[in-house]
Amino acid sequence: MKIAYAVSTSLIILLTGCGGGTNVSIDSTDAGSQTTGEGGGETTDGTDDQTDVETPATPDDLIAMFAGATFVSQETLETGPIPTGVSMGNWSVSFTSDTVEWRYSDVIEVGTYAQDSNANMVASFSGRDIPFSGNGTTITWNERTYLRLDDSFFDDQESLVSHYDGSIYTSVEELDIGENAQGGLAMGRWSVRFEGNELDLRIQDTVQRAGYNYANDSAFNIDSGSATTTAYALVGDQLLINSVVYELDSISQFDSQESLVAYLDGTSYQSAGLQQTGTAVDGVVGVGHWYLNFTRNTFTWDHTVVQEAGTYIYQTGDSFTAILADRELNIELDQRDIIWDGVRYVKQ
Repeated sequence: MKIAYAVSTSLIILLTGCGGGTNVSIDSTDAGSQTTGEGGGETTDGTDDQTDVETPATPDDLIAMFAGATFVSQETLETGPIPTGVSMGNWSVSFTSDTVEWRYSDVIEVGTYAQDSNANMVASFSGRDIPFSGNGTTITWNERTYLRLDDSFFDDQESLVSHYDGSIYTSVEELDIGENAQGGLAMGRWSVRFEGNELDLRIQDTVQRAGYNYANDSAFNIDSGSATTTAYALVGDQLLINSVVYELDSISQFDSQESLVAYLDGTSYQSAGLQQTGTAVDGVVGVGHWYLNFTRNTFTWDHTVVQEAGTYIYQTGDSFTAILADRELNIELDQRDIIWDGVRYVKQ
């Protein structure tokens, strides 16, 4: 583990863990110079010439945006060597009112942050500056995306389970969910469904059952028995798991006809795979997508060469009844998808 501090005083301390010991280098310089503690040492003599140089200041709004915040890399990255190879995890950037700490690989650097004369945000470490951009939710730091943690949802195992029990989170992006009926790649949402002290993690075309346990006020561990994965709580009640961002799906909040209609009104769904769309005069069977469209408590269903219309009625938190002119169908809700008469439809 390496720890480097960059400070605005005349004292610079570099701690480097190497082998069985720790080397401590203290370089005391006068007020007009600064010496880095690594790579042979680079010394820059300062002067009193302030004609063209304006000292960067940390404005109140910059402090208000970042002070107390911790951001983690969206990517899973290497975090140092271990006996079996290289460990993987998330890097982090943490801010106080006047310092910034960057944890990457097996290194910790501490510096300051401010705005330069062009109002660009800059973090200053020993011997180098790192420009960064973003807002109170997301930052781009050293060309990587970091997401802000939220430590307000839980503070122990009991409050962790209380917060997530019964909820469903779905991936913000559509991802690979396996092959469709025609052998092609199907796209859809991955999901996390919480039930008591356990969860179902739906990735690609698999479902993995696992327990989850409190790690700290903004993270918990998912333990499948064969592997442990860290999940991070993000602002906006989102989750970060293995580089994938999940958001709370309002489908988990259905408890009435009103809430069901509020979710479906104005939405359109398309069959996940290609379906038969009738037979041409020459006998060739056409293929294409089937569609569902919802308006208030009514729907239209385009399938084969037919369009049917009807209404729907709430049944449970994950099902409703579609009422057509000559029959009724029991419809299942599977995260963001709808299973309608045996066919999966994906939200558009």
